[in-house]
Amino acid sequence: MFYPHQQSTSGTSASKHHDANGDVRLGGGGGGGGGGGDSRGGGGGWARHPSFTPSGMPMPSPGGYPALGGGGGGGGGGGYVPPPVGGAGGHGHHQHAAHVHSHGGLHSHGPHHPSFGNTGSSAGLGGPGGAGGLGGGHGLAGYGGMAMFGGGGGGVGGGGQQNSPPRNEPSVPLTQHWQNQLMRADASRLSASPHHRARAAAISSRATNKPSAITITDPNNRPNSSQSNAGIALNGVHRKQTSLSVLSRNDSDRGITPPPPPDTPGHESADPATPNVAPAHDAKEDDRPAEPWTGLDLGGIKLRTISTALFSFTHITSLYINHNCITSIPPAVSQLRNLTLLDATGNDLSSIPPEIGVLSRLKELLLFDNHLTTLPFELGTLYNLETLGIEGNPLDERLRKLLAEEGTTGLITYMRDNCSAGPAPPERQWVEIEPDVSSPSSGEQETFTVLTYNILCASFAPAPTYMYTPSWALDWNYRKHVILNEIVQASADVVCLQEIDCEQYAEFFLPQLKKHGYEGQHYPRSRARTMSAEEQKAVDGCATFWKDERFSLVETQVVEFNQLAISKTDMRTEDMFNRVMSRDNIAVVAKLEFRASGARLLVCNSHIYWDHRYRDVKLVQIGMLVEELEKIVDNFTKLPAKLSSDPEYNHGRGPPKYDRLEKGRDIPLIMCVDLNSLSGSAVYDYLSTGEIAGDHEDFMSHVYGTYTNKGLRHRLGLRSACASFGELKMTNYTPTFSAAIDYIFYTPRNMKVTSVLGDVDKEYLDKVVGFPNAHFPSDHIPVFAQFRLKGQSDSNGNTY
Repeated sequence: MFYPHQQSTSGTSASKHHDANGDVRLGGGGGGGGGGGDSRGGGGGWARHPSFTPSGMPMPSPGGYPALGGGGGGGGGGGYVPPPVGGAGGHGHHQHAAHVHSHGGLHSHGPHHPSFGNTGSSAGLGGPGGAGGLGGGHGLAGYGGMAMFGGGGGGVGGGGQQNSPPRNEPSVPLTQHWQNQLMRADASRLSASPHHRARAAAISSRATNKPSAITITDPNNRPNSSQSNAGIALNGVHRKQTSLSVLSRNDSDRGITPPPPPDTPGHESADPATPNVAPAHDAKEDDRPAEPWTGLDLGGIKLRTISTALFSFTHITSLYINHNCITSIPPAVSQLRNLTLLDATGNDLSSIPPEIGVLSRLKELLLFDNHLTTLPFELGTLYNLETLGIEGNPLDERLRKLLAEEGTTGLITYMRDNCSAGPAPPERQWVEIEPDVSSPSSGEQETFTVLTYNILCASFAPAPTYMYTPSWALDWNYRKHVILNEIVQASADVVCLQEIDCEQYAEFFLPQLKKHGYEGQHYPRSRARTMSAEEQKAVDGCATFWKDERFSLVETQVVEFNQLAISKTDMRTEDMFNRVMSRDNIAVVAKLEFRASGARLLVCNSHIYWDHRYRDVKLVQIGMLVEELEKIVDNFTKLPAKLSSDPEYNHGRGPPKYDRLEKGRDIPLIMCVDLNSLSGSAVYDYLSTGEIAGDHEDFMSHVYGTYTNKGLRHRLGLRSACASFGELKMTNYTPTFSAAIDYIFYTPRNMKVTSVLGDVDKEYLDKVVGFPNAHFPSDHIPVFAQFRLKGQSDSNGNTY
């Protein structure tokens, strides 16, 4: 993952689709057999894109929708209804839309159905209704027993007759799963008429007195940021506070969070700790400009190809392209990441693109009555899928039986675990920040690399949480070796790991990394204090490793945030006891000394609390950590300097000397931290600017003594290694969350960042649902940077 530093188409079966003269006209009425009417337009959240309106099909008048059906004597000019089920009355012209079922490689269709209309009397939306409505009862008043609402007379299997394609081959067991498949296939076949769902939604909308027409606008023409960004959650991130919003989860990491107190604002969005759960509702969403429509119905209009322009409507959640003549779905369908339903029933598809596998929000994928012989195993990442419709396809018997016996979930799991790993991503490229050279006046200075990595502890990665990850790729025995290989290939001089438990540190990572010249130190969370030795093995914490040939260890110590909270007598407020002291996050601090030059380096490794509903806790934890770092680095200054050093460094003047009056601010400091917050959040801004006001909104009106009375200040002068180019695009990648939350901070006063490992390839990310996967063993990626120390000035102003 690291660079070394320097389909064929087939003919359309006429029997499968609408007759050539099958236009349906608005209105109706007249004498012996008037044409059925139909409703046009949106309603109920639906719309058709204007470019897909078939010729000869008039749009509704501005005044509303014409009545379905019409009056007239003679024989049944009944209104438009879903595909006919049977009926009585006169035999006016009737649309025949046969369906295909693959059986022995042959297409077949039922006989011509009798017309479905009125009995030759009355006007308006059909007559009083004859025999043959779909379902019993009298139907909705005034709608004449239309199939859409149920009607008088015989239902399916009653007065009328509905013939469907042959199905239920003997090779498929008639299980409950397969019965559901057949029922859903029948329901889908009843929607073969043009824009069936859109019209159904329009009728339903009018029946409930909701507006039946909507304005079709460009959903991608958003208001400018100055008008709409404040307080709006975007991609699961609350931009105003810019700290992660999360959902509670029942494991020991990222913490068991009690329900927030009544006065706690409930900003809830995506949670990297619960990657397969969609963001919870955010009250701020109510203030957002609503999309005018969320579904697109292009069904039954004889489409042969799909324009890629359709995929620019990335906000839609339902797409109907059923009962057309489509032979292929473009791979660009992967852009519709919000889809929950895709219906491609009754087309000429012989394959579907594997890119559909990235549509992880899909709950229904209906592919009935096509020519599919197999399915791409990339569909295995559709972990939310509830219905996969395959009946009516000459599909591989193994897949059909698997669906019949284990249902959609079983089939998806099988494809997930048997899908090939796919090509590895391109190597991440280095981003050059400053030239990696020392100043001539300072002489040669130390250069070194730092890597920070949240490795996703095994106990925090149960299969139900990462349902999109193949079981073999989620297995810890696989992941730990990939993580180790990444660390070894990176060959960083300092490595900081978060979410590493005691057992894995002692029995795997430390022994293995020692073989590559590393030493290390690990501290678990504070909860380990109260546990037995056996129980402590599963407790995660932070581990810092360094190359023994480059550094000698002076001292390590652990910073326990809940213990610091107890010791702060001026901050013993109710909020400190109830909100901060119960969070047992820690930081590990290592005092290192370069063996060659004698220069010192302080390395801090920390993992901050994760819950966005406790943004105040994050801020207090960072405030306490920085206070401790100021004390630690000051004490580091008081230690005697190394007696000698390699004359290659500092113009041969010996080890650097640190001024006690500077209180350690002249000692290089590195902070590797999983901040669980975005750039621009209060904790990020405090580290970067050194100041946060006591009334900052991220304190959430809670009381923390001097922190909220006077605010927070520090003089360490920290800066993010990636700040010069605006941070990485993401360091945590799951189906519901993608953002940078891991950082390396440094002190630009005494060192410079020369390069940073850049982002993961975008084309690769567009093809995967989330991490971990075969190539990325954690839901985080490593942040990797190279630094060079700056020289010091002696009493004469000379730099060395």
